[in-house]
Amino acid sequence: MIPVWAVRLDPRDAASAAALRLRTGVEVLETSDSVWLRGSGRSEALDHVLSLLPVRGRFDVRPDGRLVARGERLASRRLPEGEWAAVAAWCLPASPSPGMPGRIGEKVCLKLAAGAPEQEPSVLICDLDSWADWAGSAPAVRLERLHFAADDVGRVLTWGSPLPPLRGERYTESGGIAVPCGLRIDPPVEPAALHSRLGTSPRDLVLFRPDGSFERVAAGQFAAASRSAARLTARRRGFEP
Repeated sequence: MIPVWAVRLDPRDAASAAALRLRTGVEVLETSDSVWLRGSGRSEALDHVLSLLPVRGRFDVRPDGRLVARGERLASRRLPEGEWAAVAAWCLPASPSPGMPGRIGEKVCLKLAAGAPEQEPSVLICDLDSWADWAGSAPAVRLERLHFAADDVGRVLTWGSPLPPLRGERYTESGGIAVPCGLRIDPPVEPAALHSRLGTSPRDLVLFRPDGSFERVAAGQFAAASRSAARLTARRRGFEP
């Protein structure tokens, strides 16, 4: 396939690539910090779908593999090399889970202790009503730095920084491992090793409770924050203000 366009996604937004699953000539490649999509054809319908994705970069692909960002004239980088796969094979459909967490109440041989170094919180759990009300009028520049996941009982988890100024549970996070503000994991464990031990993906978010239990929120549960996404989520959950 000779690609003519490419887009780059944040790994947290990888699930959005499912919108292209039924389109022929579209391939995907995961790198250490991005998910890339490329295609060999163009159409108004395709451009419309791509415009709805939370892309971090959109490019024209030159025959030599160099990328020219939309709106620019000079190539700024090259298309990554690797084992590209058809989106249809890479993004297989699965039944959605009924709520936000994948696991609740599981115990590990770790504990949380006081004395964590000061760190800005980047995870917030609050009620969906308040969050949807805030997101409905928040500036786009605030929302574009956040991702969220909601459950069916009126909770919403926000991941990013700065967090909304709302009441709720706040966590500090490193490498996808989140603990309540002011606490730390004891004994210390590197995030990658902890993900391996728990059987979670580095793209997931794992929240530790003070009693040592943890809650996993899969990467595919998160959506990019936006006013329209907030309204739609609140409406579907029946918590629209």
